[in-house]
Amino acid sequence: MAENDKTKENEVVEIPVAKRHKLLQDIDTQIGGMEISDTFKVADHTYHMSTLTSDEEVWADAYCNMSSEISAFSSMRTPRLAASIKAIDGVSVDELFTFPDDMAEADRKYHSGSQYRKRYWTMNQMMLWLGDRSSKLTKELWSNYSKLVERRDASWDELKKSSAGTPGGKSKATSSQEKESSPATQTSPA
Repeated sequence: MAENDKTKENEVVEIPVAKRHKLLQDIDTQIGGMEISDTFKVADHTYHMSTLTSDEEVWADAYCNMSSEISAFSSMRTPRLAASIKAIDGVSVDELFTFPDDMAEADRKYHSGSQYRKRYWTMNQMMLWLGDRSSKLTKELWSNYSKLVERRDASWDELKKSSAGTPGGKSKATSSQEKESSPATQTSPA
């Protein structure tokens, strides 16, 4: 064996990180407090959509007609889609909906005075726009939004299985000996 083929006995060799399944990426996103997002092609346009933040959920719930189960289900779609859509064909919703030229200056200042008021105004505009679109478009968008929600729910379910935040329900090592023998702390000698 040539001298340059030999490695030092205590030398640590870095192990390459594996390509991770989409579920693991979604779990990392959820743990980080971010929403699951993706891009979907619907009716020859690309929609960038995400699951909703808690304030977007509250906003969308305010538009739900709770008089019956059917009314509640049908009225929840449009506001959730309006909050979920972040861009169409690469154009952000803030660019898609701008204040009209004839908008009163006081209204313009009010809506632009807070990122939340501006976001609510934009979601309202998207909801109005969606309301004028065909039901076929909204059904396709809803189907894609539902996929995002399913991914979010799957990532939360995987986290719930874990008693200590580790996949598969295994708890973290508690003793120093267990920690040293765990695969996460092992290094590969050369």
